[in-house]
Amino acid sequence: MEPKQVVNAFIEEVLNKKNLGAMDEIVAEDFLEQVPFPGQGPARSGLRDVLTVFINAFPDMKWRASSMKWAQAFPRGRKASVSESAGMAAMTTPVASVAAEIFAIVAM
Repeated sequence: MEPKQVVNAFIEEVLNKKNLGAMDEIVAEDFLEQVPFPGQGPARSGLRDVLTVFINAFPDMKWRASSMKWAQAFPRGRKASVSESAGMAAMTTPVASVAAEIFAIVAM
């Protein structure tokens, strides 16, 4: 797969379809998060754990790549129907966010 295809597969299969099992085919086992979330463990398993938290907190979360250059993608996420998470009550107010992510595809 080309780098853009890898990023699109990650966004569609893992983030949008919430298929964390697809990470085994898309994300390297020794994945390195340059700026991990607080408490995020290392490697693919740490990413899987943090994505599980996001998916549980924002079950309606959808991502799309709005711009891609070379091996970079800039996804935009829209989170809605926030469920109970981290001791906070659920809310129904839609939450929108814009995030810039840089995916470095080293080898395929």
